[in-house]
Amino acid sequence: CARAYGLACFGMAGSIAETEDMIVFAQLVAQSRAVGFSGSVCIHPRQVAVVNAGFGPTTEELDWARKVIAADAKARVEGKGAVLLEGRMIDAPIVERARRWLERY
Repeated sequence: CARAYGLACFGMAGSIAETEDMIVFAQLVAQSRAVGFSGSVCIHPRQVAVVNAGFGPTTEELDWARKVIAADAKARVEGKGAVLLEGRMIDAPIVERARRWLERY
């Protein structure tokens, strides 16, 4: 529900208590992202980098975000509110997400 309203959806699909094995913890972060969580709190400093990497956009997603911004800029010049990019419709909410990723990362 939080994601549907554009809100952060923090949590994990399992216990956050793993503080030693960061490979296992990274797998939990990946599972959590896959089921819709957008971030997590950390209970130990060594978890921070794993959570940031696991919930942050990938290099491919950042490349895609740059394409979205460029396609949106071109569409606006042409007076369009939406545009097709690689077979997907790109409109204001998608552009906003791309902008947030690029501003943040």
